[in-house]
Amino acid sequence: MTKQELEDAAKRGDVQAQYNLGNCYYCGEEIKQDYEEAVKWFTKAAEQDYADAQYFLAVCYEKGHGVTKNKTIAKEWYTKAGQKGTNIAIQMYQEKAEKGEAEAQYNLGICYYSGHGVTQDYNKATEWLARAVMQEYTEAQHLLGYCYYKGQGVTKNYSKAVELFVKAAEKGHTGAQNNLGICYQMGQGVPKDITTAMQWIRRAAEQNDGYANYNMAQYCYAKLWNKNRFLCIVLIVIALLIPVTKMITIPVAIIICKIV
Repeated sequence: MTKQELEDAAKRGDVQAQYNLGNCYYCGEEIKQDYEEAVKWFTKAAEQDYADAQYFLAVCYEKGHGVTKNKTIAKEWYTKAGQKGTNIAIQMYQEKAEKGEAEAQYNLGICYYSGHGVTQDYNKATEWLARAVMQEYTEAQHLLGYCYYKGQGVTKNYSKAVELFVKAAEKGHTGAQNNLGICYQMGQGVPKDITTAMQWIRRAAEQNDGYANYNMAQYCYAKLWNKNRFLCIVLIVIALLIPVTKMITIPVAIIICKIV
């Protein structure tokens, strides 16, 4: 079936054609990769209760491919897809991963890491993540680094974790930036260096990474506590009594720490 024939069938409402067209756009097979178009056709097929399309639509929402990242919507589509959709996805990831596609290797690694659609197996997860890392796949660098940090599927090795976190952090991965900051803060795999730690955590926080914001707030409140305990207590009490003010009290604490 030619691309035009596939599009014509999809426009007529053929659910298989809609899914296939979405898959072509998603993978960039015989057509220019376009996540937004992929989401468009996956959605049409998913709304006709096509499990494979529901699964890949969930993936798009989870990763922010072609749509704003939304884990709640992703979970809803994963649930609708059920095991059938998951099995098809795993099969596709496996085939593409064995052909050397880095994204598929990472996705397969994620499945084994989380136990999504397969039996959880950290050894297999790190095997596939390592293959993606060899192709400089950023997300894989971060997750494999985390595996070395926690000793999941590999022997715990802080130095190796730092090496991988650095690679991903320098490319702007917020999770890697935050975790690299923690390594410097704790002296794990690198000499302890609070200044460098906060520089990395701040870079992640500036991109609105939730964990980095929390770590930055902890550091600033601790620093403020040593400088002005009364003011620190006031800010904490305000944040506890009026939760919405956390968006104000935390930045205030950061500013005070810089000028006090």
